[in-house]
Amino acid sequence: MSWGEMAYYDSGHLPSPLIFLHGTGCDASDWMPVIDGLPRNQRCIALDFRGHGQSTVKPAFQEFRPADPAGHPTLSKNLCSC
Repeated sequence: MSWGEMAYYDSGHLPSPLIFLHGTGCDASDWMPVIDGLPRNQRCIALDFRGHGQSTVKPAFQEFRPADPAGHPTLSKNLCSC
């Protein structure tokens, strides 16, 4: 059982990233003005939570099982063009 793909932006290369999380009804792109204002080498990761932005939606009929490692979304859609 898969939860689909979680889209994210990942830019910069410093070892300690800043993580940006959006609220309900928003997506990772809401953080782009903030990220654009930071030094280019600062690593920034902004997630699109499930069902927001470019991330996929988990079908309602699938059951969540915390112990199931396949039940976690995969971070496989890097939306950054940097």
